[in-house]
Amino acid sequence: MSQDTKIEDDLPNLESFEHWVRMAKPGAQITYARSVFLSEERRPVAKAAFRAYEEGKVELCQRRNGNGFDYLAQKRKDTVRPFQPPTLRGDVRKG
Repeated sequence: MSQDTKIEDDLPNLESFEHWVRMAKPGAQITYARSVFLSEERRPVAKAAFRAYEEGKVELCQRRNGNGFDYLAQKRKDTVRPFQPPTLRGDVRKG
């Protein structure tokens, strides 16, 4: 990735993270944030990472570093949406 697609050290910006999600091979990892708390600049990338997780494209994890955490996304082999319990309709207490 070129220097103009990066912010905060070697972390991807939103555009380069989305490109990585589309192009990465299964098992590839990317660190999309590094901190104790996510900064305002990192939030769009963190939201994109969570959206990719909801779409079943990546797994998310964090790893402790000396100053907080590294937030990582790992590309899945197959797109599988996380389990979502069925939506209940009406009052389930009636019976």
